[in-house]
Amino acid sequence: MVERAKTFQIFKWHYRSNDELNPYLLSSQGYECVDLNTLECIVCHNKVLFTTEEGNERPLDELLKELNNHEASCEYHGQIG
Repeated sequence: MVERAKTFQIFKWHYRSNDELNPYLLSSQGYECVDLNTLECIVCHNKVLFTTEEGNERPLDELLKELNNHEASCEYHGQIG
């Protein structure tokens, strides 16, 4: 988990609207930061983009739905929110 948390570097992770969705929680749920404000599950490869194409932050309810959209066989399926 620590290695995944290290992927949330300041130049790639700019999401600050919700303190509950912090790098430690997200990495404990299988996610690592793979690109600018983009997470990917290390097991099922579910990808979640936290910002719109225009750079605006997406609504929390949309993000939670996508964060819980792991494949049914993924060990992290349905664990956030």
